[in-house]
Amino acid sequence: MNKLDWINLKAIILDVDGTLYHQSKLRKKMLFQLLGYYLFHPLEIRDLFILYHFRKTREKMAGQQYENLEEMQYQQTADKLNLSVPRINKVITKWILQEPNKYLSEYTYPDLIPFLELMRKEKIKIVVYSDYPAAEKLCAMNLQADLIVAATDPEVSALKPNPKGLNFILNTLHYPANQCVFIGDREELDGQSAMVLGMPFLLISKDRNEANLLYTQLIASYNKYKLIETTD
Repeated sequence: MNKLDWINLKAIILDVDGTLYHQSKLRKKMLFQLLGYYLFHPLEIRDLFILYHFRKTREKMAGQQYENLEEMQYQQTADKLNLSVPRINKVITKWILQEPNKYLSEYTYPDLIPFLELMRKEKIKIVVYSDYPAAEKLCAMNLQADLIVAATDPEVSALKPNPKGLNFILNTLHYPANQCVFIGDREELDGQSAMVLGMPFLLISKDRNEANLLYTQLIASYNKYKLIETTD
């Protein structure tokens, strides 16, 4: 883990999927949920193609900026499959934006909440920056943030590694990039968007055991800094 500049740190910016919880565990859980549901609803099996192509569409849109990203992601998927936008929206809302929330608390990283509580106590701003709307996810994990930003927000409407979302956060908080740190799970997206702005970045490991330790290590690092500060 890279050493953080605790003296000047003003804000912690966190990605969501894979950064606040074990994404691989959740995906396995959701795979069983999907298979169980469509086993008894075979006439709706085409929903699985919608989910597949929606994710592929989002991957192709990475780094791009749109007038209305939220609308465009549904429209492009609808055009690809020759389906209506409301049909696409309904499936994505159910299986990506709502159903996974039921299980998020099970897979939240163990020391995430204590770490955020420590940051709040020390008056370091907590920001959540997600590819998808995240307010309901945070509620499901019993997490609070000073600012919640999504790539689909009208003020952003761009996907990482485009730095527009981080720029919006910096402009909202009135902090320079070097006084914030972005924590994410994808170097090529999260890391690159931070690098463009000169913002420190911490990569959470794909390895479950190492990922579990990140927030534990951050707490230890901050406590060590405070101990040195008080003894100087």
